[in-house]
Amino acid sequence: MATSKPHSGSFRKEQTALVCQLCENEPKIKWKCLQCSLMMCQRCRDKVHPKFKSAESHQILDLKDVGKLKFEEEVDFSQFKCDQHSGQACYVLLGSTKKHDLVEIKVEIQRKVVSVQNRIKVNESQLKELKENERKLREIYSTEKDNYDKSCEIILEQEKHILNILQNHTRTLKDDLNEKWIDIDHSVSEEIKQVIESGTKLEAQNKTLLEILHSNDPVKIFGCSASYSKIKPIVLNFNTIPVFVPNKLHENDLKYGSLKQLLSIHKQPSSISTSNTKFQLLNQFTLDHDITKIKVGTDNSIWVAHRHESILINMKVNETGPKISNLFTDLYVYDMDFSFKQDLMLSSENYEVSVIPCGSNEINILYDSSPLVTEAIHVTKDRKIIIGAMNDGPHFPVEINQKGK
Repeated sequence: MATSKPHSGSFRKEQTALVCQLCENEPKIKWKCLQCSLMMCQRCRDKVHPKFKSAESHQILDLKDVGKLKFEEEVDFSQFKCDQHSGQACYVLLGSTKKHDLVEIKVEIQRKVVSVQNRIKVNESQLKELKENERKLREIYSTEKDNYDKSCEIILEQEKHILNILQNHTRTLKDDLNEKWIDIDHSVSEEIKQVIESGTKLEAQNKTLLEILHSNDPVKIFGCSASYSKIKPIVLNFNTIPVFVPNKLHENDLKYGSLKQLLSIHKQPSSISTSNTKFQLLNQFTLDHDITKIKVGTDNSIWVAHRHESILINMKVNETGPKISNLFTDLYVYDMDFSFKQDLMLSSENYEVSVIPCGSNEINILYDSSPLVTEAIHVTKDRKIIIGAMNDGPHFPVEINQKGK
């Protein structure tokens, strides 16, 4: 059997090797000019770079010392001068032209550098995780390939074993059949021989008797015996050859074996590294009401309940903030959850369980729980609705279906 092979390469091998940026040949890079932003080999540093204009004022550092510099030492801000105000640094306009927020270019570049440095750290962390996942994947491939080869070998051994059993059983059947045939062949053949011998004697006797009659000799006729010769009884009752009746076999009757899926021994790597994980706030906004319950639908719509103000809001959030789609008033919501159809199930103060169908603005009563007060509500994976109910005592669960029964 032919099997596919994993990608033999690696993302490590696809990276381009750095060479000297002057001679573009020597891979042993040792120096970097901060003003030229060029990385050089020893020869170009000594022979080529000194020929550059103002090379004597350039700062050339060993590569291992470049990372130790502070941001101000690496970037020359003298080139960023205001065209209208002599001696003053340029400013950068941020945001819209209406606000006219100005920030010194040095400060803004520092922010950009910090952002880039953070991005590099994240990339390095992800690269490390990718390398580890590559190692795990190759380990999984090797393990499963060994399991595949081993299973193929066992299947072939089982095939040989089954064929051997079939051949032995066939041989036994044929031996038994041959033995029975030999017995019948011998017995019937002996009877046939006996019949032939008896017939030969009778024919000879008849011939003699006919000759005597035709001779018209009274002496021979008088001396002829007319008694009958006894013939040995013929045996016709023999054991018959047995008939082979094949079984109509199904593949399960062979007990050949089957493929059984075992539990995976490979652990799924987490998509988010738990080590040094940092969360970034993408957006935030403030509502005019307190939030007591919140649910997010599969369409990214957000349902927010304000229990004490008896308000239920359905909204979506974009770059400019929340946009309200529906607003329900006089609705005291204890709890809410989504059904498998993304209908919103509500537990409210009116001794009832209500439902807002997906894409609808109507509230329908699904279940009247009176005199029980319903609070918590949860929809299980098998589409059952579990309600936390109470009646002057501790809470207890009540189960209903999607039809409120």
